[in-house]
Amino acid sequence: MNHTIRICARGFYQIGCNIPRQANIVTPRVLCSFRNMRITAPSRGISFKSFLGRDKSDSSNDQESTAASQQQNENMVDIESGTTVDQQKDNEQNQELSSQEIMTLKSQLEETQQEAKNLKEKYLRALAEMENVRERAKHQVQDAKNFGIQKFAKDMLEIADVLQMALDNVPESARDPENNHALNDLFEGLVTTNKLLHHIFERHNLHVLNPVGEKFDPNHHDALFEVPYAEDKTSGTVGVVTKIGYTLNGRTIRPACVGVVAKP
Repeated sequence: MNHTIRICARGFYQIGCNIPRQANIVTPRVLCSFRNMRITAPSRGISFKSFLGRDKSDSSNDQESTAASQQQNENMVDIESGTTVDQQKDNEQNQELSSQEIMTLKSQLEETQQEAKNLKEKYLRALAEMENVRERAKHQVQDAKNFGIQKFAKDMLEIADVLQMALDNVPESARDPENNHALNDLFEGLVTTNKLLHHIFERHNLHVLNPVGEKFDPNHHDALFEVPYAEDKTSGTVGVVTKIGYTLNGRTIRPACVGVVAKP
């Protein structure tokens, strides 16, 4: 019985040889005679590694390399997913920090606006106060100009009263220039002095207040007594002036002493 041994070289040829079976002795491959060998076409191409039994190890190596690459890919995916999660956490923290910063800035803005409002109110109040002070100072200066001579004018009113009293107490019969020339000259001198004095009063806005026949005004008149009612007089009016009054720039510095007409 002949057996065929197929040897595959790098040329991918299948070589077969018929070796006689003698006493169960297997002839080594190197001692095979090419005389009884026959070359047949290869039924399928196999590699030399496959012939040596290494295809199985190569396939297992390929499987191991594939598994390792898959594991590496999985690790990369895990790393990328972990990085993505970390980035999401960082973004959330940044958003939280941003919201906190926004709230802080809003509170600071509100405080600043409130402080600015308070400062503006204080400024407006100070400005109004300064304007009031300016107006008061202006009025005070004007009052000082208008009524600075008030005390002096009151003192001069006594001189005017004395002169008027002296003129009223000189009877008309005693003012005869032929019989009493000296007294007549003195009277005329007093009249001239009284006119000049009142002219000076008018120049300084010091006016005589003689309200005969006017309605009684407690702001300018000082009622001393009542005058009996008469048909030619109206009740509540000034009937008699015992002492004239004076006004300085519209202000009554001395009210007129009057008698008011009584009711009927």
